[in-house]
Amino acid sequence: MTTDIAGDIAGDIAGDIAAEAAPHKPAPASAPAGGLDFLRDVDVCVSVELGQTTMRLKDVMALGEDSVVPLDRMTDELLDVQVNGRTIAHAEIVNNDGRFALRIVHMAGEDGGHMSGGGNG
Repeated sequence: MTTDIAGDIAGDIAGDIAAEAAPHKPAPASAPAGGLDFLRDVDVCVSVELGQTTMRLKDVMALGEDSVVPLDRMTDELLDVQVNGRTIAHAEIVNNDGRFALRIVHMAGEDGGHMSGGGNG
C-alpha cells in the first residue's frame, strides 16, 4: 500500500509540475509509474499537527509565559502525517536522541480508509 500512496503523491506532484510548465494545457490525471523516477529527489513538506483550537482574539492577545492552550486532540490519539497537505500515515510521537520523532503506526488507506486532503485530523 505504501507504493500506491507514494505513486499517488508523485502523480500529484508531476501534475502540479506539468500544470506550472504548461498552464494552457490540463495536467494529466496520473503520470505513468515508470516515468516518475526523476521525482524521487524532489523535496516535499512533511508536517504533523498536534491539534487545533478556536480562541477569541482577546484571549490570544492575553497569552504569555506559562499560558496553557488546550487542544482538541487527546494525548493518546495518533497524529496525522501529511505530505504537502495530504494525509499519508498515522503516527505517534517518540524521542529520538533528544529530538521529537514519529513512529509510523499505519499508512493511510491500509485500514480501509482513504487518503485525505488537508483537514482537522
